[in-house]
Amino acid sequence: MLVGDAVLFYESVTTKAIVGAAEVSKSAYPDPSADEEGWVSVEIKAVRTLPRRSRSRLSKPCRPLRKSACFAKADSPSCR
Repeated sequence: MLVGDAVLFYESVTTKAIVGAAEVSKSAYPDPSADEEGWVSVEIKAVRTLPRRSRSRLSKPCRPLRKSACFAKADSPSCR
């Protein structure tokens, strides 16, 4: 992921939903907290919060997203 890339922010602890849009502010680098190789971190900045009514609809998996680079492994060329 590179600076300027658009991302969706998924809140995985309580709401388990996409809750906002963000932008990468620092490119991917090795995750210093990972116990295994291959994990990366990026820094992001908020762009906007999604309305609550949109969250559940956007959080359900859809075929186009499953095939996109967003779900590729971090070490694949599409995520660099």
